[in-house]
Amino acid sequence: MSDDRLNDIETRLAYLDMQFDEMNGVILEQATMIRHLKAKISRLEVQNEDEDSGDRGLSPSEIAARDKPPHY
Repeated sequence: MSDDRLNDIETRLAYLDMQFDEMNGVILEQATMIRHLKAKISRLEVQNEDEDSGDRGLSPSEIAARDKPPHY
């Protein structure tokens, strides 16, 4: 194997190593973001369930009347 060919292979390997490290960093950031978003969704679902628990026994028109926007 010639020196030029070996240098070319080593250069490509170094570049691939660098790309792998960059992609790994992005994946780790995305995993952290997904964890935070899942936790936020869970909190919002609990909050929504708490708010909806007051709606039990109310008709849809009663719920609509209660939730009217302030300009009505």
